[in-house]
Amino acid sequence: MAEGQEDVTKDDFVAWAERYIQCPGKEQLSGLDLYAARCGLLHQYGIVSRLSREGKCRQLGYGDKMEPPVRFNPTITKDVVIVSVHALAEAFFQGSDRFVVDVFKDPKRAEVESLLPCWSRSAVAWTQGRLKVEVRKSFTALMAAWWACGW
Repeated sequence: MAEGQEDVTKDDFVAWAERYIQCPGKEQLSGLDLYAARCGLLHQYGIVSRLSREGKCRQLGYGDKMEPPVRFNPTITKDVVIVSVHALAEAFFQGSDRFVVDVFKDPKRAEVESLLPCWSRSAVAWTQGRLKVEVRKSFTALMAAWWACGW
């Protein structure tokens, strides 16, 4: 977030997702695809959002484990991309790991460490001279990260 900004915006979410959420393979989900998916689930209880209705992004359909983990075929439809739920969750965990490392590398942002909930402080540790992040697959950690990132 920009200095002096109190609330997370759509642009903050999109920029965070673009930087940190990377699925394996060539095809990727855009930050706007992910933001619209969030909006669709929160506000419509489905995959359709105002952004997807306006044609500004693709709708996310969800699949089980599949290869490649993101499938998009514009000759069939330009409106829908299918993503493996497992790959999306893993991309989120890996992105969260990279985000926490980046926060602690930046002296200005690292000042907020004392304000983080105790799960965060215990999840970040120095191991053999390297910052090690253990945020993996904890529902509490996932929810806290979602809230911290404006999800």
